[in-house]
Amino acid sequence: MYEDLRDKVVIVAGGAGGIGASQVRKLDAAGAHVVVADRDEDAGRKLVAELGEDRSLFVRIDVSIPADWEMLVDRTMARFARIDGLSNSFGIAPQSSLEELSPEQYKTVVSVNQAGTFLGIHSVFPHMIGRGGSIVNVASGAAYRALPYHFAYAATKAAIIAMTRDAAAELGQHNIRVNCVSPGAIRTNLQAATVAQWQRSRPTYDDSQAFAAHPLGRIGEPDEVAEAILFFLSDASSYCTGTALLVDGGIVAGSRP
Repeated sequence: MYEDLRDKVVIVAGGAGGIGASQVRKLDAAGAHVVVADRDEDAGRKLVAELGEDRSLFVRIDVSIPADWEMLVDRTMARFARIDGLSNSFGIAPQSSLEELSPEQYKTVVSVNQAGTFLGIHSVFPHMIGRGGSIVNVASGAAYRALPYHFAYAATKAAIIAMTRDAAAELGQHNIRVNCVSPGAIRTNLQAATVAQWQRSRPTYDDSQAFAAHPLGRIGEPDEVAEAILFFLSDASSYCTGTALLVDGGIVAGSRP
């Protein structure tokens, strides 16, 4: 299904995290050259060592810093001479009531989740003009369904969906596709940290029943999100752009009867 990814160069920003690392491994298995971009240097370098440094590269970046994106693109072009795909697979989700959320905290979430996604798109698309490419942004089911104590996170993820549509409309003339995947609850460190915060702030929260209402009745796995992202990175989605795909076990659609 993903044979067209062979020898393509794909940057996975947030590539050392749960969903990001799943993408990196699947891209490598498909024969792509993968650039793992992440703040977690230990995890990122370990992942690249696992894949083999002959076909992959680790670059440490802070996605909220424009100069880091410029450096990432420069190193990718110096090593591989092209960029065919970008996956913006990062995000922070600090929990806070609206009353306790400070302007500084809100701005921090915006600078990482929302501005970081903009910087990624803005940095790579000039290198795709003339050859085409695919950009995938990772939003969240929180953009569609209220998630208490995640005001800033939900706001930035909703913004990413709008950014995806606008970028798709503008960049389509260059054969650059821009799509979005919105995960629900996925078994990652971010999800575990969120649950831990819920358990501290809401003593009645019962994690054992957390997914009972989901139509599929279970938590999602990183590989399931990675498959959706690879679909958009590959030519299997060649007529898809501006699309926002939910990968959430159906919970936004409704609860079990």
